[in-house]
Amino acid sequence: MKRFVMALTGLSLLAAAPLGAGCSKSEGGAEGGAEGGAAAPADDVKWPPQPASGAPVALEMVQLTGEGDRRAAEMRVFNFSDKAVTRVDLTLQYRDGAGELVKDFPWGQQASPNLVDAKGHKTAKMGAFLPPETARVTADVRKVTFADGTTWEAPEAPAPTGAP
Repeated sequence: MKRFVMALTGLSLLAAAPLGAGCSKSEGGAEGGAEGGAAAPADDVKWPPQPASGAPVALEMVQLTGEGDRRAAEMRVFNFSDKAVTRVDLTLQYRDGAGELVKDFPWGQQASPNLVDAKGHKTAKMGAFLPPETARVTADVRKVTFADGTTWEAPEAPAPTGAP
């Protein structure tokens, strides 16, 4: 029984730690690193442009990790805002080698105290049920929750026009 409780305690610590563990400030205030990774110097990471949607964060895939049911995408989250981000709600798009959409998947990611600091970046594993043909993962940002409790939400897509 003692071993079972110890195993559960270890699992709960692992489940709570992934985004906070191994992450540190790098030069210029940007965060780097992922589970057990070291911080990357700020000049080693090229920032994408801020999304045209006005989203305060952008994501880009670093690599696919794991095998079978444990496949996930290691994604870098870039925060363009002056406020720390605690949660992002996304739609992940699983794409094949030709870039064609295979499947999309709703995904939320959060961390305490912060998922990513103000004007920072961090890597995080995301996604579940990746089809075997997935070669790349992209993301649409639906909602961002900041450490101060405020949120940003993507504008609603315009309703289709015309007769039903």
